[in-house]
Amino acid sequence: MSRSAGLRFECTLCGECCTARGEYAYVYLNADEARALADELGLGLAEFKRRYTEKDEYGWTQLPCDSDSCVFREPGANRCAVDAARPAQSRTVRFWRG
Repeated sequence: MSRSAGLRFECTLCGECCTARGEYAYVYLNADEARALADELGLGLAEFKRRYTEKDEYGWTQLPCDSDSCVFREPGANRCAVDAARPAQSRTVRFWRG
């Protein structure tokens, strides 16, 4: 595969990008990702942040996992309800060291 082609994979519905990892139960968002998620959900940015995010002790915006999975995991499925707007952390989890 040429470098310009990039790394690609198809979703296998494994749920890895949707589930918490022990005590690590957050997805961090930058400003563009928060805006994209708000737009995908048809919400204003302030409303999206109020409903779905919190700040950590360093001031970073994060989506907390609800129990053991992301709030945007479709109930009963390993599928993302906001797939088109998934943040980089969720898009790249398959490439992290385990």
